[in-house]
Amino acid sequence: MYAQEEAFKKSADFALSTSTVLSGVCLASGVLLSNTVCGPELSEWNIVNGVLCGALAASIHFAVKSCPRVLQNAFRLSKRQISPSELMSDGMLVAAVSVGIVAIPAILVLWSISGLFNMTIGTCAESAPLFYCVTLAAMLAQIAAIVNAARINGGSWIQCPQH
Repeated sequence: MYAQEEAFKKSADFALSTSTVLSGVCLASGVLLSNTVCGPELSEWNIVNGVLCGALAASIHFAVKSCPRVLQNAFRLSKRQISPSELMSDGMLVAAVSVGIVAIPAILVLWSISGLFNMTIGTCAESAPLFYCVTLAAMLAQIAAIVNAARINGGSWIQCPQH
């Protein structure tokens, strides 16, 4: 169990740096390139993605720097080994951040996949190729980073519940 918890902390460190970079890139491209022809759709995707990545980075930063109990609770939550009352025993903030550390990566994967399905080659690719490529690269990098964090973690973020 100790090795799994250490792997979880290692994947959290990886997720912290990755989500910080992706948050900055997505927020900057979403705001700076919002006036292009295809701006509103891609800009909205980038801004929402930047906020989600920023929330994940802030949650992990809080866990690492301020409250190690958050990572322990998030690890136990990812393994489904903690009851709601146990989770809440450390307070609402610790519980919320613990849930966020487990839930936000799944939300980011769904957000990236929906973005990939909504991207079409056409107006955006022709009128704003840089914006199109940055957004596409962010989507693919994000999915790859989450899969890599799950791999580091031994796959606990992508395990199916056992019946």
